[in-house]
Amino acid sequence: MSSQTDNTTEEPLLRWLHLTDLHIGHNDESQRTALASLLAAIEIAAEGKPFDAVFITGDLAYSGQQNEYDALQRDIISPLKGDLLCSGARFFTTPGNHDMDCGIGWPPIWKELGRSRQDRFFHLDESGRKTREMRAESFAEYRNFIGRSAIESVNPIEVPAVQLKFDGRGRPIIIISVVTAYFADKENPDNKRTTPAPIHPIRTLLQELPANAQPIVLGHHPPDWFTQDTEEQLHSLLVERNALYLHGHEHKVRSRMGARGLVSLGFGAAYVSPIDARGSYVLSEFVCNL
Repeated sequence: MSSQTDNTTEEPLLRWLHLTDLHIGHNDESQRTALASLLAAIEIAAEGKPFDAVFITGDLAYSGQQNEYDALQRDIISPLKGDLLCSGARFFTTPGNHDMDCGIGWPPIWKELGRSRQDRFFHLDESGRKTREMRAESFAEYRNFIGRSAIESVNPIEVPAVQLKFDGRGRPIIIISVVTAYFADKENPDNKRTTPAPIHPIRTLLQELPANAQPIVLGHHPPDWFTQDTEEQLHSLLVERNALYLHGHEHKVRSRMGARGLVSLGFGAAYVSPIDARGSYVLSEFVCNL
């Protein structure tokens, strides 16, 4: 599926390809067929217009293993970078719950952390890193992958979010890659509304925007995955700073509007069983302020 925001001939501020929930390593024939058709479909839908950026909003791999990231590089990243549509594009990602090696450490439970650890958990400084340390190590192979693949992303072992600068056409764009999956639990996957949105690092990095910058926040979980109070805080923050939140994790396209227009847009694995497996993507353009 594809979505374009405008049909005018105006040169966009940014043109990007959004992929998510590839789950590389969930190795069956249906997925291999879906991935092969995905690249062909993107080629057709793009109509020869090159992308400035490629965003992948989590669940790049299936279980956070090196061989899965090697397959991702071979089957998706390298073919995209070798295509004229993406040869000049910068690649930005953020990790999802499937990018964790769940055999490393125990998943924390937010309500049982205690107030002082809760206060520090999403800090960008050393106190935050130490608080997250045991859980963050489960992202080791994701960290290694982005390091060897020239992909721009938050390093989830060190910080919960990072600000990345991008020169749009006539206006700076700031990409904030943020981790939403620290509390993911393989044994209890349906933990919706039990963990908070990472408000603190997003707010901190949005405060550091250059003049006239357009912010885009890349996360994995949709806003309504978080506790209700932090979902509301996240929405208010995005509207206040005129930021767009792109996410994955869902089985259908989800969008949310605010006073200034589009606030969030996301989708995810476009199948619920192997027989329905198919690749999904969104092609988007900024043609004016959101």
